[in-house]
Amino acid sequence: MASFFHDTSYVMPSFAVFKIQVVSSTFLNARGKGHCTMQQAIQGKKVRVRYTGHLMDGTLFDQTEPKQTFDFTIGKGDVIPGFENAVVGLESGQETKTIIKCDNAYGQVRDDLVMEFQRSDFPEEMALKKGLNLKATFENDMTMNVKITHISDDIVIVDGNHPLAGKDLIFNIKLIEIV
Repeated sequence: MASFFHDTSYVMPSFAVFKIQVVSSTFLNARGKGHCTMQQAIQGKKVRVRYTGHLMDGTLFDQTEPKQTFDFTIGKGDVIPGFENAVVGLESGQETKTIIKCDNAYGQVRDDLVMEFQRSDFPEEMALKKGLNLKATFENDMTMNVKITHISDDIVIVDGNHPLAGKDLIFNIKLIEIV
């Protein structure tokens, strides 16, 4: 048994954290005199990035808005592992293009997250339609974002997979600064 309410957002799942040991690089300054130490993005550092995310067919699925940035702390699990790994080792101003396999992004599509419910499990006044995003709360108080994929007179099928599950992703990422 589950209870449902309308919610249009998806929450990124939290992932395991990888140990990273890169600290900094030293190089000669532009005149070849003295040394400059550039800080690299490492475990525990808060970083500010700009990015675009595309599917393998070139479809844009996400990006930072112009003049906006996205901030996160490396190792906190706030972003998918492949995105975090692509930023590690970058210095301010550096850019990278990376292909992130689905297993390092939102995972494979899981059949166990596609669930069938009786129409009577939903509030009578709820206007159900295919594609509607809902938040399901189960008897164990676990919540999950789901999307209605099929409706009949008696049955409603919902999918709890992330919309990008099963997809490889291409990200262009620029490290703006380490904060």
